Amino acid sequence: TVKVKRLASVPAGIPTTTRGLHLHTNQITKLEPGVFDSLTAL
Repeated sequence: TVKVKRLASVPAGIPTTTRGLHLHTNQITKLEPGVFDSLTAL
């Protein structure tokens, strides 16, 4: 588990095998269309 706080956007390069993301402690206010399209295991 990696905990990163204060992200303004979803980081690039998330492994496609990722099964869960905890983004609630960050500063993300908008999700770009398709940002999770390659993360088919979510």
